[in-house]
Amino acid sequence: MLRKKIPNYLIKMVFEYLSNREGYVQIGTARSCVREIRVGCAQGSTLGPFLFNLYTSELDKVVSPWNLVAYADDAYVTIVGENSEELVTEFERVMTRHEAWLKGIGMICNKSKTEVVVFGEEDVKEIRLGDEKITTGKSMKMLGIWVDWNLKWKTQVEKTSIKCRAMGFALRYLNKYLTRPEMRKIFISHFMSKLCYGAPVWANSISYNQRSQLRSVYYKQIRLILRDFRFNLRRKDLATKLGVLSFDHILFRRMSVFVFGILQSLFPSELAGTLLSGAYHNPRQEERLVFFRDSKSLASRSHIISMAHAVVPKWKFDYLNLSKISFKAKLDELTA
Repeated sequence: MLRKKIPNYLIKMVFEYLSNREGYVQIGTARSCVREIRVGCAQGSTLGPFLFNLYTSELDKVVSPWNLVAYADDAYVTIVGENSEELVTEFERVMTRHEAWLKGIGMICNKSKTEVVVFGEEDVKEIRLGDEKITTGKSMKMLGIWVDWNLKWKTQVEKTSIKCRAMGFALRYLNKYLTRPEMRKIFISHFMSKLCYGAPVWANSISYNQRSQLRSVYYKQIRLILRDFRFNLRRKDLATKLGVLSFDHILFRRMSVFVFGILQSLFPSELAGTLLSGAYHNPRQEERLVFFRDSKSLASRSHIISMAHAVVPKWKFDYLNLSKISFKAKLDELTA
C-alpha cells in the first residue's frame, strides 16, 4: 500500500483492521484453544478481495515481458517462443522468478497444481520447476472453460456433454413430482447454464459435428421433460412446447449480446479497437456496421471480428442507438 502511494490514514485503518485477531475451532461442544491469527483477513469480508488484489498487484511486473491473465486467485502466464528449446528456457526463467516472488510475500507455490499447455506444433513433454518436473498437457481448464492445444474445443464439448447427460437422471426423477413450468425453470437455470457456459468464447469456433453433439444433448433433455419417448415431436416443436429457444438461437443470442456489449461500451478497449479496425459503414444501410476478416487461420476463427461477422448480419434492425435492455428485447422479437 505504501508503494501504491495510498494515503497514510487508510493504511493505518487497514493495519488496525488486520491486527489483534484471534480464532478457534469448534466441533459440536468441543472447542480448541484461542490462537492469534497472524496472516490473512476475515473470510467473506467486503475488504478481503480488495486487499488480495493489492497483495498480488505486482505479479504482472514479475512475469514481464510476458502477458498475465488473472481473475481472483487464478493466474495464467502466456509465453511465446520460436521453438521448444526457447519456450522451455523462458518458462523456467519466468517461473523461477515467480516462485521467488511468492516466497517473498509469504505464499507457497503449489507445483502439483501448476499446469502447462503448449499451443501449436512444438512438442514439449515436460518442464522443470525447481526440483520437480511438470508434464505438459493437451488441454487446460481456464475459468471453467477447457482450452485445447489446437484451439478446436474438443475437450470443452466432450466435458460439457458428459456433465449435461449426467443431469438427465436428476431431471427424470424431478419430472415425476414437479409441474411443467417448474421443470422449465430448472432446465433453464441449471441445465442451460452448464450447456452454454462461456458460449461467446467457443460457440463460433466449434465444428459442425461438435455443434450437433451439443444440440443432441439439448433436445434429448427436453424430450425427457415432455415425455416424448416415441419421438412424435420434431426438435423445433420440442423447444416451442417447453417455451424455450432452439439451441442455435440460444448460441446466437449469447454471442449477439456479447458483441453488442463491446460495441456499446467499447470495453475492454483492446477488443473494441480490434473489432472496429475490421469494420466499415455500408453506404446502403447507414445504420449498420459491416465487419470483415483479413485472415482465415485457425486461431482467427474465435477472433472477435469473426464473431461479429457471424452474428451482426442477422440483426435485422437498427442497433447502433439501442440500450442493452432494448437490444435484448429486439433480439427476443427476432428469435421468437
